[in-house]
Amino acid sequence: MPIYMESSNATPIGFGLQLSNATNATSTTNAYFGITTTNDLVLMTAETRRLTITSTGSVGIGIGSPNAPLQVAGSNTSITVKPISTISYSYDVASNAWANRSGWPFTLTNVPASFGGNIYIQA
Repeated sequence: MPIYMESSNATPIGFGLQLSNATNATSTTNAYFGITTTNDLVLMTAETRRLTITSTGSVGIGIGSPNAPLQVAGSNTSITVKPISTISYSYDVASNAWANRSGWPFTLTNVPASFGGNIYIQA
């Protein structure tokens, strides 16, 4: 049985939590959590936006209106991604070169960068 909440505002915003098979039939094959309208899904702490998923699918961390598929904003501009295997690479934007770091984490600090192809992130 789905849980559904809707505000009593003049323009209601629907929120739902449901086990569903994506064909409007209740099932135990998938779980859905989200907004049923075209509003953004926002996670907050201390009354401050921390994570925003827009109705178009863009994700913002530390920013309310991301203008890219993934946008991270904040005072700490360093991003570190731990490698899946023991081989890791670092990228130097200034020299436009990759270097094998033999297991070091991949780190970007205060540099703009864009990537193509498959990018994997694992906890």
